[in-house]
Amino acid sequence: MGRRCRGTRHTYRLAPVAYRLLLLLLLLGACAPATPAPVPVATPTAIKLYILEDGMYEIGEADLPAWNAATLQGATLYHRRHPVPVWIVEDNEGVRLRFYGQASDSRYSRENVYWLQPART
Repeated sequence: MGRRCRGTRHTYRLAPVAYRLLLLLLLLGACAPATPAPVPVATPTAIKLYILEDGMYEIGEADLPAWNAATLQGATLYHRRHPVPVWIVEDNEGVRLRFYGQASDSRYSRENVYWLQPART
């Protein structure tokens, strides 16, 4: 079974199974949603956090010298494109964000990645 492309002299032969697989992939691509869900974009000022084990974590002004208290209070934490709840702790040591981090469930990576983004202005 040969398929000939218009305007060329080349004939490409596809096995029936490969032809059906190609057709299936094209049909599945046509069924994809037209508008993808919004994805948080990592800006140059975003911080990538690597989590190794389950537990409560804190990150504060001392850990992020380029961020001030207002930036830290308006920050959003993301994990796998979903916002993660954070608790803001203010005391005499400054402002800190506290959150529950989970270890990776992947067999390909030991670390789980979280993104901390400043407030959008």
